Parts: sequence; structure tokens; C-alpha cells
Amino acid sequence: MTHSDTCEASSHGEESRRMDAPTDARRNLVANFRSVSVQGAPDPGPDRLGPPAEALARWLDEYHAAYVEANEEENGGSLHLLHARTLTLAGDHLLGATEDVVTMVRAAMRGGMSTTLAVSVSAMAAHPHALAALRDAVPLQYRIDCTSLGPQSSPQALAACRATLSAHVEAGGNVSLIGEVATIRATGLLADELFNRNFLTITPRPHPGTRHMNRPHALAPCRDYIAWFIDAAGDVYPCAGMLGHAPARFGSIHEPFSRLIDALAYSAVTIDSLSRRGPRIADDHARFPADLCALHRLSVHGIATL
Repeated sequence: MTHSDTCEASSHGEESRRMDAPTDARRNLVANFRSVSVQGAPDPGPDRLGPPAEALARWLDEYHAAYVEANEEENGGSLHLLHARTLTLAGDHLLGATEDVVTMVRAAMRGGMSTTLAVSVSAMAAHPHALAALRDAVPLQYRIDCTSLGPQSSPQALAACRATLSAHVEAGGNVSLIGEVATIRATGLLADELFNRNFLTITPRPHPGTRHMNRPHALAPCRDYIAWFIDAAGDVYPCAGMLGHAPARFGSIHEPFSRLIDALAYSAVTIDSLSRRGPRIADDHARFPADLCALHRLSVHGIATL
């Protein structure tokens, strides 16, 4: 093969990849980015509570329009792929900004997404009227972090949390608790008839590193961790373990959603591989049990290596 033949073949390959890019972006979006999670700042100050509600609402509208169009192009508008799409809003500060929560929930509803509000039980006790306002305004699922409860809690704090949860359940609120069963049982909640006649779920608090693995070959180890993850500044990341890790940043909600199309196209193969097989971890680091997300963050130096 001559040099000119090689150049021509390379040119055709580049052109083919460019032509495939819209298809890759659509397939990646529909297959892997069905849901959105918005995380508050770990140490929120007055200017770091979270992305502006109006900016997020606009971005959600654009995301939903792009998702529906991609689903139509790739799957003939499959209704199955429009089900079980969720928006998760996390952070105690949200109970002090109920109007913003309503704005974001209504944007999710326009896209057919359900919304979960993730807050701590102590924040609920501190903002009892916020829950009542939200229950009256919009449909919400609640994920309540009870890890602050325990032997170290004062009797007054335990009583306030129990009263808040009781009022929430009596008003028809769902009960999904985060924490250890033994700790929650010690508060006396599980002996209360009110809680025993309602559907109650208790989930252990996730490992701080997000994905703690005991063996290297788990089936689809990262699938449940891939979605749009948005930090307090409005930056967008492709999975829970990469949230806040600058090399993996996709873009920002302060930009049009269309700016993400290129990232969706060139990350399609690696995101699919990540979902099915987990990250590529160097053998000398792969000692299990291991914090898979922490090892992955160490290995990622550019978005294309995801």
C-alpha cells in the first residue's frame, strides 16, 4: 500500500467516525443517561448551595427533548425506555428552598421523570413546615438519611426526629430510610405501630468511595452508577464515582445541552465498556477488596480514557 493509499484510508476512517458520531451520541444517551442526580456541596455556604433552579430546569427541558428525539431515532420511540427515569435532588439545604425544589420537580415532571428528595432526618426535624409545603405542591419520593441517629443522640434530638417522621408518615409520605437496621431499631421507630402498618425500606449507607468491590469480576459493576451527576457548581459528570473529578467533567448545565453531544459521541464505547465490565485498573492496584471508584479516579487523566 502506498503512502497516498494509507492517507486516503485514514481520511475515510476519520470521515466514517464523524458520520457515526450522531448515532453514537444518541445510543449512549438513551442507553446510559436515563436519570439525573443533583448533589449539594459537602460544605455548603451561602454561595455554594447548589446550581440555580432556573438553570437546572432549562437544562432538564433540553435534556428531555434530546432524549425523546434520540429514543425516536434509535428505537422508534420505545415507551419502555421512557419509564423509570428519575431526578434525585440531594442536600439538606433544599428544605430551606422549597420554591426552588418545586421548580426543579416540575421540570422533571414535564419530562415524565419522577423525583426523589434525599435529606437527613435532622434537617427534616429542623424544617417541619418545608415537608408539608412540598407534599402539598408536588409529588416526591423521600430518601431519609438516619445515620446521625444513635447512642450519641440526645433524648431531645431522638424525640424530635421520631415526631418528624411520624408526622411525615401520617400525612401520607413514603418512608425510605438510610442507615443500619440495628441503629434505627434502637431509636424505637420500628416498634411504633404507625411504621409497622406502612411499607418501609431501610438501605445501608453507601460506602464513602461509592463502589466497594470484594472481587474483580462482578457482573456490570458500574451500570447502576452511570447517569448525569451534577455538582453544586452545575458541572456535569457521567457517573457517581467521578463526581467532582475534573478530568471526567462532561460540561455544565449553564451551557446548552447540545454542547454535550460531542462528549456523548466520543465516550460512547468507553461508557458502554465501563457499564458492562467496570474500569480498566492496573494489575498492581487491583488488590481486592478495593474501592473501585477511587482506583478509577487515579487512572483517569482525560475524558477519552473513561
